[in-house]
Amino acid sequence: MADSGVHGAGSTLKYSIGTATAATAALAQITNIGLPAISVDDIDISTMDSVEKWRSFIPGMKDGGDLPMDCMFEKVNASTIMSIVGVPATWQIQVNDAVAPTSGTKFNFSGYLKSMGGAIPFNDKVTQTLTIKVSGKPLIA
Repeated sequence: MADSGVHGAGSTLKYSIGTATAATAALAQITNIGLPAISVDDIDISTMDSVEKWRSFIPGMKDGGDLPMDCMFEKVNASTIMSIVGVPATWQIQVNDAVAPTSGTKFNFSGYLKSMGGAIPFNDKVTQTLTIKVSGKPLIA
């Protein structure tokens, strides 16, 4: 089987707030984007009669998880980002495809910017760390 990986350079994260006709904006200066970390709750259905005292589980609700990302700090972007913390939005990650950059894999999901932090290191770039909480089912296109 031939290798078929892609690199992340050129990938984008865009969001829109409000109606379907709302403008889509890109978050600038991103250095790392996480993908939705999907998980499922464990529901313990063990009873006093459980065989040989082994716990039994069934799957519960699915969770799209949190999506972390790192950005370089820019005052204008920090102000914009701060204004959308906690605001429901539609998000799209587009992974670069060297052959067809405008038609790379897309991850579409709803969610909100859950947290915004950062670091001011002594001898490196100033960064921001952002976390998006995924709401509902993420779709891959």
